[in-house]
Amino acid sequence: MGRRIRITVPGEPGAKGSVRACVVGGSARTYKDAKTRKAMDRIQDAAVRAMEDAGANPLQGPVAVTLRAYRAKGRPASKVGKQRAEDGLVRPVTKPDVDNYSKAALDSMNGVCYRDDAQVVRLVVEKWYSERPRTEIEVEEWVP
Repeated sequence: MGRRIRITVPGEPGAKGSVRACVVGGSARTYKDAKTRKAMDRIQDAAVRAMEDAGANPLQGPVAVTLRAYRAKGRPASKVGKQRAEDGLVRPVTKPDVDNYSKAALDSMNGVCYRDDAQVVRLVVEKWYSERPRTEIEVEEWVP
């Protein structure tokens, strides 16, 4: 692999919700709900900071993305259950789906980490539990 950008977005991971539609002046318009907009703004802000800290420009060629969503919500309540979750032995099997986490992240990083998310040739997405909720994203140049 080539250059690598590491991004950490603090707080409960955000996922992309369904596109909403309404009729305004006789024509249909689509929009993102406020929760999705807020999640995507948080990801984009963290990506901009990471790129600035790295002194990097958007990657130009194929890229590989690894995303890990660490959730606090839904963690087991017992002490043993919490420890098993922290050790990765219990994983979230609830909504949001991993593809909705990836849609939010990939779209938010367009024009920041890469020109367009069509450049992503490899994608790994995982859901974990953690006492410290966050989203960790690695974007790296894909080199054959």
